[in-house]
Amino acid sequence: MKKADILRDAAVKLESIDINLSLQLMEMALSERPTGKVIKAKLLKYYEIVKDRNNKLEVISKRVSNGELAIIPIGFRCYTKKILGKNSILQASLPFDNGFFPSSSVASIIINGEVDLVNCGVSSKHGHDVCIKKENLIDGFSKKYIHFRRSDYHDIDEFVSSSKKNDLNNFLDSTRGYYTLDRFHNYVLAHYNWHKSADSKLSKGISDPVENIKAINDIMNKRIARMNRMCESASDVFFIYYNHQGYDYMKIDDCVYEARNLGVIRDAVVSKYGYKCQVKEVSSDCDLLSVFEEYLRETNAPKK
Repeated sequence: MKKADILRDAAVKLESIDINLSLQLMEMALSERPTGKVIKAKLLKYYEIVKDRNNKLEVISKRVSNGELAIIPIGFRCYTKKILGKNSILQASLPFDNGFFPSSSVASIIINGEVDLVNCGVSSKHGHDVCIKKENLIDGFSKKYIHFRRSDYHDIDEFVSSSKKNDLNNFLDSTRGYYTLDRFHNYVLAHYNWHKSADSKLSKGISDPVENIKAINDIMNKRIARMNRMCESASDVFFIYYNHQGYDYMKIDDCVYEARNLGVIRDAVVSKYGYKCQVKEVSSDCDLLSVFEEYLRETNAPKK
């Protein structure tokens, strides 16, 4: 099979997943076969689709900017914020942007309205622990999960100094931050709680957990307050869930927390902000656009 055919066929297969990538591949196919009629026809169609898509995203972006619409990423990891950014939804950081947030944790933060990572008495239900991570695990029912085991700073520092590079990510995240568990809400943060080996541009030279945890606590509560303001003032609110890696649940020690129990989140957001809120799960750019297209049809429809 010729290169032009391979590129063309790949573009067609990706139409419903990533239209921008399909367009790029079809442009490459055209450069390989400038007289290809099928390739030219497909390319014209892609240009029209992308133009229409960009126009709709521009409208959505404007409504987010002026506060008419609030879009809150609640995905299990940071991928939801990334897919929104990729689709021109750029906004200030929100509480569920960076970390591992099971559905019950999202609901708990929304209902309670604050976090307390600082109060670290041994018997306190508040405060934090640092954890060791193992991911991409499969249980006996073929369910995929990620496991965090509580540890302490001393043990993790020893593991880091003795571990091989290929398992370092079990003890520190990609930016050399500790995996930090909120004891009360049961989520695990990545980044911010810097190990001494972290890049000073990120850590600003601070690797003292006391200082880092206080700063993280302030950041999280500011983001929660920002989310509350956005949701309270907006006419419509979308909580967008994108589980890029397909996790079914998260374990903390022996406790299991579902990753995609959207019902518990839906109950929490309606209780907190009212029926203007919707919780939507998306699995691709096209799914996300479908959510926005439905919203635009509803909001632009003539009033009866």
